[in-house]
Amino acid sequence: MVLWVLVLLMVMVMSFTYMTRIETDSEVFFADKIKNDFILEGAIHRAILEIQYAKLHPDEEDIWNLRGLLNRGTIDGEEYWVRIYPESTRLDLNHTADVILKGLLRHLGVEKERIEVIVDSLLDWRDKDNLHRLNGAEDEYYSSLPRPYRCKNSNLEAVEELLLIKGMDEDIFYGNENKKGLRDYVTVYSLSGMLNINTAPRELLLSIPGFSEELVETVIQYRKEQPIRNPAELQSLIGGAYASVGRFLTVGDEGTFRIEAFSGRGTSSLEAVVRLDSAGFKILYWKRGIKTKEINNERTSEQG
Repeated sequence: MVLWVLVLLMVMVMSFTYMTRIETDSEVFFADKIKNDFILEGAIHRAILEIQYAKLHPDEEDIWNLRGLLNRGTIDGEEYWVRIYPESTRLDLNHTADVILKGLLRHLGVEKERIEVIVDSLLDWRDKDNLHRLNGAEDEYYSSLPRPYRCKNSNLEAVEELLLIKGMDEDIFYGNENKKGLRDYVTVYSLSGMLNINTAPRELLLSIPGFSEELVETVIQYRKEQPIRNPAELQSLIGGAYASVGRFLTVGDEGTFRIEAFSGRGTSSLEAVVRLDSAGFKILYWKRGIKTKEINNERTSEQG
C-alpha cells in the first residue's frame, strides 16, 4: 500500500513538473509571437512613411529602395527587413491585355487549349453580360457544377477568385516546389494593365509580344544599375521594339506599393498593399505568412 502511494506521488510530481514546463514554454512562445507581430507591423508602417518621404525627396541618397531591394531597420534592438516594390510589378487581372496573360500562362507550362479556356472565362467573369465567349463560361456552366454558384460579372476583388473560374486549378494557381504559380505574378490592386519596366519579373516581360529574350536581358541588366526614368530612355534602350511593347509598359509606380516585412525573430512574415495619394494612404491588403526561405538582397524582379 505504501509503495502504491509513493508511486502515485511520483506520478503526480512528474505530471505537475511536465505541465509547468509546458505552460512556461507556451507563455514564452506567446510572448515571442506577440513581439514579432509588433515588429512586423511597425516595419510595415515605417515602410509607408519611407515611401511617402521618398516620393517627396526622390534625389536624396539615403532614401529607402522602392524597387525590390531589401531595406533594413531596427525596433527596440530587433532587426527587420522590408522589401518594397510598385504593384505594377504584377499583372492586374482586371485591366491586363489578354495577350500578356496568355503569354504568362504559356511560360507557366499551361497547355494551349486550357489557356484559351482560362482567359475567355476570366473575361466572361469580369464582363456584365451573360453571353459566354467561345471558350468561356457564364451562369449556365457554373450553376451546373456539384457546388453551383453564379458568374460574378464584375471585376475581381482578390486574386483567389481565379480558383472559381473555369479552367483554373490549384496547380496552375499555386505552383509547386519547382515552379511559381500564377498567383505570384498577378494582382487586382494596380489599377492599370501596364507593367513597371523597372521591377516586372523576367517571366512577365517575356510574355509581352515582341519582347525578345535578348532585349529583356538588356533591360534587366540596365535597371540593376539605374532605373529607367522615362519612355524616351526605354525607347533608346530597346530600339524599334518599343513600337510594339511600349504600350504595355510604364516607368512610374502609380502610387500603389506592395510591402513585405521579415524579422530576425521567428519565422513569420507580413505582407501589405498600400495606396498613397495627397490625402494619405489606404491599406488594400494585409496578410500574415510564413518566411519560407532565407532573406537575401536579390531583387524581387529577378527572382525565379
